[in-house]
Formats: sequence, structure tokens, C-alpha cells
Amino acid sequence: MEIDQCVRDVNFDLAGHAATKAPGDWDAIFIFGGYGGGFSDETHCLECAEPLAPEWSVLQETSDEKPPRRAHHTTWAHGGGVWVFGGASSRGYLNDVWRLTLEGGKHPRGRWRECACVVEKPVPREGHTGVQIGTSLGVVGGYDGVSWRSDS
Repeated sequence: MEIDQCVRDVNFDLAGHAATKAPGDWDAIFIFGGYGGGFSDETHCLECAEPLAPEWSVLQETSDEKPPRRAHHTTWAHGGGVWVFGGASSRGYLNDVWRLTLEGGKHPRGRWRECACVVEKPVPREGHTGVQIGTSLGVVGGYDGVSWRSDS
């Protein structure tokens, strides 16, 4: 694969956010959370159908439920949705799992829902990495408020 174009000069005043390509054939990047003077719980969409003229928008949420504000978490796309795990918040370290089910339309819309895990969840942490393997998320490393994790 060769990358022939790059999205440039995008103004985004957060750090510690997490991004993933939109699921399916949608040419977009979803960015959740981050820190910029306070923790964020916003979901941003960068539509890249025209990479040299990207369009920013904030996701219109269609439910009252949403993940708590956070940074230094993991985000990934799977099964038509965007998922979030863990991170740090003003309440401490997190190990919750959330799914954003996307709805069609000109502007991105979606419904958040907290999900239960079928196996024991990793301990709360921030700064970890994660990768999807089949229908599972592998979580590696991070910081739990006491020590740097070496588990997976």
C-alpha cells in the first residue's frame, strides 16, 4: 500500500485523544476524548473523501448515555461501530468498554452504549495500546496509577 496524499493543517486542540478509521467503506476518522485544559467526551469526525479538503464535525449523539470524559485510552473500529476502552479521567483510571453505533446521514450521528465483557476486564489504566484480534481486544501495558503494567 502506498500513501499518496496526506491530510494537513487540521486544527485540533487536544492531546491524549484516540483515533480510528471509520468502520466499513466510510472515508473518515473518528476521534474520541483527549485533554485540552480538561478531559473531553466529544466525538469528532474527520471526513477524508477529499484528503486535501477534509471536513471536521462533532458527532451528533442520539442517546443520553455516553462515555465519561477521558484521555490516554484506546479506540478501534469493529462490526460497524467505534469502540473505546479505558484511559484516565478526573475520577481516576478507567477500564470500561463503550460502543458507538453509527447511523447514516450527511453528518455523522451515533448512539453510545456501555458494554459488558465476557471475560475478566484488564485493570483500569491509561497510556496502554490495544489491538483487535478477531472479536477480542488485546490490551498491553499502560499505567494504573501505581506502576507501569507489563501484563497483556
